[in-house]
Amino acid sequence: MPSEALNCPVCYCEFNEDEQLPRVIPQCGHTICSKCLSMILQVPETAKCPLDNNRFLSHEASVEAFPVNFVVRQLFEEKPAAKKVCAAHQEKLRLVCLTDKCHVCDDCVFSGEHAGHEVRPLKKFEQDIVQRKKDFEDILKEFDKYEKEAQGIIEQKRDVLLNLIKDKFRDLRWLLTKKELELCFQVNSIFDRGLADSSEEFSPSLLMKQIADLKLFLDEDDGFKVLGHDVSDLTANMKPNIFDEQMQNWDHRFNAISNDFLTKLNSYADAISDLKFSLNSSNMEFEGVENSTCANIFNALTSPKFSREFHLAMKDEWFVISMGKNVSEKNGFRDVTLDIQEWKNFKKVWLKMEKCHMPSECVQLLSAILIHMNSLDSIKIECSSTQERSDQVLFSLFVAIFDNVKSLQDLSIDFSDSKIGDQCIVPLVEEVLPKISRLKSLVLNLNGTLISDNSIEALAQSMLPSMRSLVVFDLRLWDTKVTDQSVKKVFTKMEKVKRFGLDLGCTKITNESIHSLARTALPTMKVLEEFKLGLTKTAVGDEGVSEVFDNLISAKQVFLYLHDTKITDKSVETFAKNTLNRLQLLEVLELRLSNTKITDGSVTQLFKDLEKLKKIILKLQSTGITDKTIDAFVKRAYPSMKGLESFDIDVSDTKVSEKCLTQLLKIREKLNEELAI
Repeated sequence: MPSEALNCPVCYCEFNEDEQLPRVIPQCGHTICSKCLSMILQVPETAKCPLDNNRFLSHEASVEAFPVNFVVRQLFEEKPAAKKVCAAHQEKLRLVCLTDKCHVCDDCVFSGEHAGHEVRPLKKFEQDIVQRKKDFEDILKEFDKYEKEAQGIIEQKRDVLLNLIKDKFRDLRWLLTKKELELCFQVNSIFDRGLADSSEEFSPSLLMKQIADLKLFLDEDDGFKVLGHDVSDLTANMKPNIFDEQMQNWDHRFNAISNDFLTKLNSYADAISDLKFSLNSSNMEFEGVENSTCANIFNALTSPKFSREFHLAMKDEWFVISMGKNVSEKNGFRDVTLDIQEWKNFKKVWLKMEKCHMPSECVQLLSAILIHMNSLDSIKIECSSTQERSDQVLFSLFVAIFDNVKSLQDLSIDFSDSKIGDQCIVPLVEEVLPKISRLKSLVLNLNGTLISDNSIEALAQSMLPSMRSLVVFDLRLWDTKVTDQSVKKVFTKMEKVKRFGLDLGCTKITNESIHSLARTALPTMKVLEEFKLGLTKTAVGDEGVSEVFDNLISAKQVFLYLHDTKITDKSVETFAKNTLNRLQLLEVLELRLSNTKITDGSVTQLFKDLEKLKKIILKLQSTGITDKTIDAFVKRAYPSMKGLESFDIDVSDTKVSEKCLTQLLKIREKLNEELAI
């Protein structure tokens, strides 16, 4: 790294921890010092980057609004210091004074102001620091072990108490039920005997007296003496004294664990103190000890501050970095050993930052990690359900990633249901992502975010025109504030696209956007293999959907999510008559039409040209179909589909009879048996 990279490009002063602290300008990614930045911000209305004239955003009125460049900060902290000599004797600093905690020379110890102090050779002191650091890491591991054991005791105690309460109340409920049955039986006996006894000895007055006695028994507290006695015996067993002894044993065991840990922790007090001094000493020399960026990253990852935030794993060929939530082995993840040097060889990295609070220091450390992985060709980022607005923090992360990775081909970013807005997406698609000219796969999930038309217009105007090599394009905008104004601009010529996905569900788009898709993009997709379109709960109708079907010329897999739309039989008939004839290689068809106005007339036409299908899914709930549709599938479509591997036809809340549903079930069981053979 050239030394110029550690100087402010405006004032040429070297970055430091004070006035020259390096800060990033989110709009362009340039780094200048805090002093220069404060001078620029004296006139906020005209504030802009001095290197490329990019204007600052309105909320960036203070120096603290600009994130610190963690990478540059690490570089100047790691910059090797010049050999130091004693100012008083001009001798090399070979010793460490433990009394004053500083470097000293031989003359300082024998005849200078450090005479009589406790000293130690520098090299030996460095070796002690390394050993004590290892001891400190060992005690942290022991603490984790004790913490898990203590947690297990607490959980065991809670389970026993809960089970005891449940058992006692179950017995109490049975006792009450038993008494209820006895009293009900007594009432029924009185009345039944009175009604059945026709002898002259039985009189109505005798019956009324027995009823009155029983009522008095129920009304008075004394009537429940037996019940009260039974309940008191039962509840007596619920007093704490029946498990006091066990709880005391648990408490004793827990205290023993705590005391053992505290004893060991106190024994390492000096080591921790010396370690803190050595790490904070800016002039310390670690001869023979690796002091590279990789080593510092390793130390940070294993520190108490970050070890609980980051989890490393592998899944297939993907190197997984999970922040805030540990990954589960049940889902195919496996833990990996920390070996920083091997990270440079990874080709695929998966960042999982789901449901975390996105602390800036963690993201900056993550940026430092990714700086070393410059041979990546695939990146998958999941920031779904983040708990706070983190536009600037995430943008600084993306700058660190994509400024360094030049060979990236596959990119998947998931911001679904997070509080990400235009402040992050606009500069991301305008300034950062267009630099990745070799990108072949782009999956951008913005479902449920705070973005508006500004983000999609930036995507259409700045990013997509530079990505002529895209093979996969998947854009998800479910439940966002986008409109036709921006969405219709996304569609350009996509000659090389093989997988196309677009989810506009629960937005305000209309037929205008779908016309743009049908007329501009679809006619150029001649090598398309997979087509996904989601229009759920939109104002799109037959006019737009039918035009899409007329221009869909190639696909092996088609997924259409049209439920809760305004389409009618016209759209389905267009697909059945025109589209299916062109899609000669179609193998998978998923068509969701629930809560629409379609009827048997259009759906039955679908079953004429499905011979090559391997999988079909039809969701027809709450539509106007009847037994006629099921008969057409059973008698016409199914016998012709020789290569069928699975099907799912949902006709709940329709007029389809139980007889037809039984036929579908039998066909499915028969198909499963044939596939098993």
